[in-house]
Amino acid sequence: MAPAQQLQLPPPLVVWHAASSPRSVHGPPLRPRPAPKLPPARGHAASPLGTGPGPPSRLASTSSSVTSGAAAGAGYFDLPPVVDSSSSTYALKPIPSPVAATSADPSRDSAWEPKRKRTGPLVAAVFCCTAAMASPDLLFNLWNLFYLGAYQAAINNIDIPGLDADAAAERDAIVFCSYIALGSYQLVISEIDSSAATSLQAVKLLALYLTGDKDWMRFSVAFWHTFCGTSADPFGAPTMTWPWEDGTNSLAMAKRRMRAHFEFMEKLGVNKWCFHDRDIAPDGKTLEETNSNLDEIVQLAKQLQGETNIKPLWGTAQLFMHPRYMHGAATSPEVKVYAYAAAQVKKALEVTHYLGGENYVFWGGREGYQTLLNTDMKRELDHLANFLQAAVDYKKKIGFNGTLLIEPKPQEPTKHQYDWDVATTFAFLQNCHHELETARINGLLGNIDANTGDPQVGWDTDQFMTDIAEATLVMSSVVKNGGLAPGGFNFDAKLSVPFV
Repeated sequence: MAPAQQLQLPPPLVVWHAASSPRSVHGPPLRPRPAPKLPPARGHAASPLGTGPGPPSRLASTSSSVTSGAAAGAGYFDLPPVVDSSSSTYALKPIPSPVAATSADPSRDSAWEPKRKRTGPLVAAVFCCTAAMASPDLLFNLWNLFYLGAYQAAINNIDIPGLDADAAAERDAIVFCSYIALGSYQLVISEIDSSAATSLQAVKLLALYLTGDKDWMRFSVAFWHTFCGTSADPFGAPTMTWPWEDGTNSLAMAKRRMRAHFEFMEKLGVNKWCFHDRDIAPDGKTLEETNSNLDEIVQLAKQLQGETNIKPLWGTAQLFMHPRYMHGAATSPEVKVYAYAAAQVKKALEVTHYLGGENYVFWGGREGYQTLLNTDMKRELDHLANFLQAAVDYKKKIGFNGTLLIEPKPQEPTKHQYDWDVATTFAFLQNCHHELETARINGLLGNIDANTGDPQVGWDTDQFMTDIAEATLVMSSVVKNGGLAPGGFNFDAKLSVPFV
C-alpha cells in the first residue's frame, strides 16, 4: 500500500478553507480616489435586498421572537408593517452634527424620503474596509443621512471640504451605497474601476451581486446550525425552540423543518443552501431505513427547490455525531465502522448529485487522535487516503461533476486532526505550503466556512464574524481571488440567546 503522503488525487479534489482564524494579508497601499462626479439618482427604485419596489421581506429586527405563522396566509418569518415616518411612534430623526455642517438641513431637503428604507446587512458590510476617522468626524452628517435612509439627500451633500484621502474614499463608499439603495446598480458598476480603493471594490461587488451576478458572493444557508441548533453550549441545556418544532425527530418534523428552511431562504433572498444528511432526515434502526427516510425528505427538498429556484451549494455526510464514529469514520480501527461510513458517503454523494449540488464536502471531525500511544497513524492515514480515492472514483461513476472539498479544522474535537490546516491537507494530497492565503496562492480556495470564535472563550462558539478587521482580511483574499467558485460562503454560525 502506497504511503498516504504520495497519494495523487485527481483535480476534482480541492481544499476547502475554514476561515475561523484568518491571517494577515499584505498588499500594495490603497490608491486614493478623487470625489466622484455622479449624476443625481432618479426615483426610489428598490432597497438593496429587494428586486422590486419597496423593501423586501426579512426577519423582524424589533423583536427576538419569531412569529408563529398561525395567522391565515402567514409564514413563520412574516414581518410587521414598515414604520412610517409620519406616525407618532416614529422617533428617528437626523442627529445634529458636532461639527459645523455644510449640508442642508435634511428635514427641509426636497429629496428627503418620507419612509425609512432599510439597507440591510449587505450594505452595512461593505464598510468593513473603510478607514477609522479621526475626531472631529467630517462625515457625521453624511453617515447620519445614510443610516436614516435619506439616500438622495446623502448624494446631494457630497461636497465636504477638508477631507483627506482616506476620508474621501469613505465618503465615496457612502455615496455609492446610497445609489445602490436607490437601485442604481449599473451606475455604481461603471463608475468604480479597477484602480479604486479596496473599500470601493467591495461596494462594486455588492452592486454586481444585486444585479444578478451572484457568482462573486455565493452566500448559502447552513441547515444544521440555522434549523437544528438549540442554542446550547457544552455547559448547559438548550435555550431556544422554534415554532415548527414539536420535540420529536420524526419524518413529519423533518418535513416541517425543511419547509420552514425554504421559506426562510426565499424571504432572505439567498438561493443556495448546504446540509449534512443526518440533519435533514432522522436516523432509522437500520441503514436501509435511514436511507429510506433520507429519500423521502430529499423528494420534498427537490420539490421545494423547483418552486423557488434554490439549489444546494454542497452536501455532505455527518460522520461525527453517532457513537459509532467515536474513534473516527475513515480512520476508525473497526472495519464495520469504516464500511458503514463508506456506505453513508455513497448515499450522500447520490443525494447531493440528485439535488443539483455543486460541491461535496469532507469534514474529518473525528479523523485524528487523542494520543499516539494507541494509534497506528500510518495505517489510519492509508485508510483515509483509500477512502477519499474511493469517493473520487464513485463520483465519476455516477456522473457527479461537482467538486470534492475538504474542510481543514484543527483540534475539533480531537487533539490532532489529520486535516489540521490547508498546508497539512495540501501536503497530504500532493506537496508543500497557510490558511486562506495559502489556499489562494495555490489555487485551492474553494469555499469559506464563515464563522469565528470568541477569543476569551476556550471552546468553539461558532459565532458570526463581527470583528471588522478580521472580516476585512478575509474579504481582501476573496477580492484578490476574483470571487469564490464553485464554492461560496456558508455562515456556519449558531444562534445563541446571549448573543441575540
